Amino acid sequence: MPGFYYKKSGLFITINILTPTMKRISLLKTFLLISVIAINQMASASIKLPALVGSNMVLQQQTNVNIWGTASPGEKITFRADWLETPLYTNTLTDSTWNLLILTPSAGGPYNITLEGENAITLSEIYIGEVWLCSGQSNMEKPIGEQRGQQPVFNHEEEIKNADYPQIKLFKVPKRKSETPLKDIESSWQTCTPTSIDELKFSAAGYFFGRELHQRLNVPVGLIDATWGGSRIELWTPTEGFSMVDGLDSLAAAAQTPGKKAEGLVPSIFYNAMVAPLTNYSIKGAIWYQGESNLMDINDGLRYEVKQNAMIKGWRNAWNKPEMPFYYVQIAPYRYYIDRQKRVNSPNELPLLWEAQTRGLQIPNTGMVVTTDLVDDLSDIHPRNKLDVGKRLANLALDNTYQLEGIKSESP
Repeated sequence: MPGFYYKKSGLFITINILTPTMKRISLLKTFLLISVIAINQMASASIKLPALVGSNMVLQQQTNVNIWGTASPGEKITFRADWLETPLYTNTLTDSTWNLLILTPSAGGPYNITLEGENAITLSEIYIGEVWLCSGQSNMEKPIGEQRGQQPVFNHEEEIKNADYPQIKLFKVPKRKSETPLKDIESSWQTCTPTSIDELKFSAAGYFFGRELHQRLNVPVGLIDATWGGSRIELWTPTEGFSMVDGLDSLAAAAQTPGKKAEGLVPSIFYNAMVAPLTNYSIKGAIWYQGESNLMDINDGLRYEVKQNAMIKGWRNAWNKPEMPFYYVQIAPYRYYIDRQKRVNSPNELPLLWEAQTRGLQIPNTGMVVTTDLVDDLSDIHPRNKLDVGKRLANLALDNTYQLEGIKSESP
């Protein structure tokens, strides 16, 4: 009978060829042939990169940074960068993953990066500079412009209009929850422009922090915004963090058991989805503005100290940076007790949480911004002056991390 053979891995398939005497072709055999070809094509996987590794990214200067992705098992990966004199090579592991440790020079750019394997990828507009994570709840999430239920920051129209900084790059982490740590997210690096800062609704405090670093240090700056309004600190803490301090046994147990609740929530679900995928990317440090929800939900008071300690230790452990700088904002004055919703049980709760945040300064390589003088309306839980919040956070970094002379960073 007329036909031909397709051979792959010892599999022979006979496909009938249509002749004048034949009335039909076996649809089943045709389907099998198409399936085998498709499987053959899938077996040769192209190089794929995580969201953080892409054009417009900023790599932390003068350190070993990770460049990673997936490809076919055993595939040879060639890495070329404009600042390197010779290529670097690695091979994909059996689980299809690969990782390269790249030594970065001092701040500069733009550079190109080329990755070659069974396919080739070119990344452009790569800068070397300083990379910071900006995280927390709504006061860190608050953008420069309009936000539902909030007033824009002061002078927002001018601030957006002037937000044109080709060497400031923005990465906005989408909101997502997960009971197990994720490996990747869906986003991309964007150049800071009036359009991007507004459309991304990027953190105002984070932007003003990064802009101050960029202008004072004269280096490119990469900012990663991982925020979620109304969130408690337990949701941002990795499982390991709860186990690294005393007094959080119930949270540690719940974080290790999918679906289990402690204190009315499932711990770690924001960390797993929005921070864990970032931990292979080299950063200089983190800034943090959160605490309002812990005060309102369970009147945390002095207990906030141990929870913040757990999160800081957990993050530093995840990035393998025991001394990673961590600068945070003491929550602003607000009428929690006399609010018509009576959000706390006692007028002492806010001062107790302030005291807990102040005690957090005992953790090495931390700093705290005080905001008692930056509130324009005690009935607004989202103060509009985020410019000075960002500048004060930047001063902590400029003074303590970058050792810039003449900076007065300590609050009263």
